[in-house]
Amino acid sequence: SLLVCRYLCMYIYTYPGRLITSGCGSPTENLAAWSDFYLKQLVVELPYVLKDSSDFYLKQLVVELPYVLKDSSDFLYQIHKFNLCQSDKISNIILVSWDIVAMFPSIDNAMGLQACEDLLKKRDVLFPSTTSILEATRITLENNISFFNNVAYVQNNGTAMGPHNACSYADIAMHPIDVIINSNEDFTIALWCRFKDDIFCPWVMGIEKLHEFHAWINTLHPKIEFAMNFAEGPTEGIEYQI
Repeated sequence: SLLVCRYLCMYIYTYPGRLITSGCGSPTENLAAWSDFYLKQLVVELPYVLKDSSDFYLKQLVVELPYVLKDSSDFLYQIHKFNLCQSDKISNIILVSWDIVAMFPSIDNAMGLQACEDLLKKRDVLFPSTTSILEATRITLENNISFFNNVAYVQNNGTAMGPHNACSYADIAMHPIDVIINSNEDFTIALWCRFKDDIFCPWVMGIEKLHEFHAWINTLHPKIEFAMNFAEGPTEGIEYQI
């Protein structure tokens, strides 16, 4: 099945459209579901990734990585902790959100598969094998095939939005970039919360450093672009308003 999306954003005036393939009934559907079962077990404890309130089952999984926001209540709790710890800087905080522009189709296959491999090798129980999960993921990435106006299209890089494993794969693929961003000692990242391609970050270093930081994160990968929105009052992302 196929859906073509075309939309205008405040920072994008023209956009060529984006293919969203569900993979339902395709030869890769079961492979996508099978690989997602294991990939999402890695996602549940990824640092900086904001989950929604429906991930009760995922919370029971064994894999433990620090810094994850579990649900909307945890999100509010983290903001409350931030308010307590940064009470002396509240008046100077700039509320910032970033959108990772066209994140799913922009994730390079080599980058995403390497991130998956790195985390899969850290599992306590290496079954199914890392190789088999990676191969299933690779097959689904390389066989996103759709038809539109009687023309067949195959996606040769990035992941389609729709297959079972798309969200887990994308979250894992972005994890190394999240880590680099939060490890740079030149910037103080008081809070970094990512929900898919939407990021919230209360900024405490002033407007000049904010623009410097924004320029820097857009150098981390040639295909990953962060679009910034900021305000000294309320701000909003795709999934929230603060």
